[in-house]
Amino acid sequence: MEIRKTETPSRELLLLADEVDAGLDDDNADKVASIMASAAARGMAIVRIRHRPPDGRATRIVTLSSGRLS
Repeated sequence: MEIRKTETPSRELLLLADEVDAGLDDDNADKVASIMASAAARGMAIVRIRHRPPDGRATRIVTLSSGRLS
């Protein structure tokens, strides 16, 4: 996986990431999580939906079960 940094004229404040690590091996899933953690450290809010076990990077975890958020 090649990762390129780009500069954009605007500053994005929110990233909605729906299963961005689905189908990735653990090493590449970790790379994606690191990129998102860097963005969060710069002030971006990230909503990540995933079906993998927690990786310890989230500051808040919400679970959907039987139609209820907890």
